[in-house]
Amino acid sequence: ARWRCYREALSAYDHTKCRLGSGSTAVWSLLLYSAVEAGQFWRCEVFFEKLCALGRPSSNDFSNMVRYHALRRDQDGLRRTLARLVQLGSEVDVLSRNRAMAACCNAGAPDLAEVLLASQAICPAGADAVAFNTLMKGHAHAGRPARCFELHEEMLARDILPTEMTFGILLNTCNGAGEQSRAKQVFKDLCASGLRLNTVHYTTYMKGLVSTGLIDDAAAVLGQMLETPGASPDLVTYSMLVKAYADRGDVTAAMGMLEQLMRQGIRADAVVLNMVLGACYAKATPPAQVFEVLDRLLDHGLSPSSVTLSILVKAFVKAEAFDDALAVLAAPGAEQRRRRLLGACGAPEARVFAQLAQAAARAGRGAVALAAYAAMVEAACSDAPLCSSAPPQQLVAEVASARLLQICRAAGQADAAQALHKAVVEANRSKEVTMARRQLRAAAQEAAASAAGARQ
Repeated sequence: ARWRCYREALSAYDHTKCRLGSGSTAVWSLLLYSAVEAGQFWRCEVFFEKLCALGRPSSNDFSNMVRYHALRRDQDGLRRTLARLVQLGSEVDVLSRNRAMAACCNAGAPDLAEVLLASQAICPAGADAVAFNTLMKGHAHAGRPARCFELHEEMLARDILPTEMTFGILLNTCNGAGEQSRAKQVFKDLCASGLRLNTVHYTTYMKGLVSTGLIDDAAAVLGQMLETPGASPDLVTYSMLVKAYADRGDVTAAMGMLEQLMRQGIRADAVVLNMVLGACYAKATPPAQVFEVLDRLLDHGLSPSSVTLSILVKAFVKAEAFDDALAVLAAPGAEQRRRRLLGACGAPEARVFAQLAQAAARAGRGAVALAAYAAMVEAACSDAPLCSSAPPQQLVAEVASARLLQICRAAGQADAAQALHKAVVEANRSKEVTMARRQLRAAAQEAAASAAGARQ
């Protein structure tokens, strides 16, 4: 058991039990612990009785029996064990009782933790804030917010002062139950309690406001947070607000929140920077404004990735600016801003071209879908292969090519797309890589020319 080989310890017992006799409290205590850890619950009560026959079980034995009953959701069994311990004159201290309650809640059995709290005979010291916090958290995790609030009322009725943890649990519970009015009162009580508010308190309360659409109210709480010593907002706090504004399509507010974050000395990661860009497709945004936002994000340290390119494609599709989407993905001839973007993240992944082609096909823009297919093949023919690299010995992944072919067929561009796919297959079979690359690029340019003619 010392080396956490619990099953081996129990197996050793099975081989030697005939020579143990009555054993000792240390032996039965160790075996009880091993049985609980190994999940061999049929042994637990046997070992416990042998332990009781030699004297009073320790607080560790009490904890192990509580865990045994909690894992089996056995309230009646727990009551019998507590009665047996009381019969033997056993008592446990507050720390042991609270740890046992936590074990019940961690096992998803807060009802058993309530049994422990109600047992004055086993722990005469009574309840404290830790016990109530443990119970409230257990019921909250079990999806019982009403009971959590009842326990808070009971806590106050017993003149037990709430702690910082109490208010944190209550705010989380309010968010989970969608009770924003109650959360507002809890936060008000917290501010009036004299306790020190921390970053988690503020962020949790703001999360509830954001979830109910009260984004501006959450931003006002952020202002209060900035004035509270020791409760500085962190990246999580700002990310939540950036995402909320971005989801609403408020590019200006999302960018403003990002820049406020950076003024606080917090370094924005790629996730947050891409969130701001995402505001451009939550609502249709003119391409010029999209590029303006992109420029500012690049200046703020955005390292473009395929995620960035995918967001840009979504934004241009939302604005029906298919030519801009194509220009972003097709590196040759790109203007300085686009070269800056593609130079940072490398060649686009095949899935981004497919994303544009699919969107164009749905919008009835078959020629754009074909142009996206041609751009994907031409990118693969460049010195830098696609990020989602083709299988060995393939210039272009035939799976990706076949997918683009299917999209283009559905969009009314079957002939040109079929010819391009045939060229892909032939190039992949060729042993002359340089020649195959040149021929494939020519086929892609021919398909692009066909697409351009169809778009005019």
